[in-house]
Amino acid sequence: MCIRDRRRVHGIKMQSKIKGVSREKINENWINNCVDRVQLNAAIDILSKDSSSQGLQRKAMERNTLITRGPNEDDKKKAENHRIQGNDCVKKEDYAGALEQYSKSIQINPTEPSSYGNRALIYIKTKDFKNALADANRAIVLNRTFLRGYQRRAEAFLGLKDYRNAYIALTAILKEEPSHTIAKDLLAKTKEGMQADYVTVDEKEASRCADALLAGTYVDEEEEEEKGPAPMEDIKTAPEKPMKEGGKKGASNPKIEAFFGAIKRKREEAKELHGNGKYDDAMNKFKESLTILEKLRNSSHPDIPESEFLAREMQLNANIAVCYKQKQEAGGVVTYATKVIDSPVDDFNLRLKAYLLRAYAVSYTHLRAHETSLHLVCRLLLEKKKRT
Repeated sequence: MCIRDRRRVHGIKMQSKIKGVSREKINENWINNCVDRVQLNAAIDILSKDSSSQGLQRKAMERNTLITRGPNEDDKKKAENHRIQGNDCVKKEDYAGALEQYSKSIQINPTEPSSYGNRALIYIKTKDFKNALADANRAIVLNRTFLRGYQRRAEAFLGLKDYRNAYIALTAILKEEPSHTIAKDLLAKTKEGMQADYVTVDEKEASRCADALLAGTYVDEEEEEEKGPAPMEDIKTAPEKPMKEGGKKGASNPKIEAFFGAIKRKREEAKELHGNGKYDDAMNKFKESLTILEKLRNSSHPDIPESEFLAREMQLNANIAVCYKQKQEAGGVVTYATKVIDSPVDDFNLRLKAYLLRAYAVSYTHLRAHETSLHLVCRLLLEKKKRT
């Protein structure tokens, strides 16, 4: 689905009205993390009508004053010292220490966008991409011209595999600074991810969204509007859910998770290698995972259903097919994509992706007259459905 059809993207949506603030979401945590004066003023107005919320109203007014006027000079110096100490920790790769120092800096001076940008970097390095996105958004709210905020936003979206939003953030940077080297490199990486996941972006719409992002005419997504800015330590990336019968993702089963733990760790290593462009190494890791899976299958496992093995096997074969595609080796793509297609697991999305991979690898001489690769995929899916 293209951006034009969605009319909103993850992390931001089109502003059609002034940012709304409900009484249900206003609490001390929300106030302490809010950097948007429009939302704070709205909160003060709502709380003034509730006689039992005078304490929260006072906190909201204090927060609004701090965001509007900024801290005094002494506090600015203290915050800057913590930020510098955080920078020193980063050089030593002491990310826990850096996170602590940047958080102290933000607590003293919540109006400095570079502190949020620095903390977002730590979250990115520790793969806490949702927290990174939250800090990047706060940096942008505080200073729309702070390009590092857009860079962190793009890096966070890349970590979340949300290539459309990463593309928009990078487009915004390049509109302001066309020679921005880091943005160009990240854009190339984004395009690789889009190609691998068959993601397309309407260029004109992306440009319009980038303009709106720079102008501040986008607001946070509905989930963040309803819950308010969560404390940094409470925002966690949702864990990957294990497979249920039929290959569907379902509720976590600790016993099954522990049984397949070695495969999960190996697959995470492979995904990281793939993200860094090391396709041969990633493919070898995925194949090692298949070997481990087969050994587990041949071991004693009375409580583990066969569907769990089949689902993981299907996913790993798809991962290997993608690696072959990146290496432009059509034979490998066809071999492993076919294994995915022939799997008994009922996973339509993964099977469709395998058909697309195979269509990419198959010569156009295999297509019928006037038939595109997309038509080929649809025809093959229909034939597969008839056979079953």
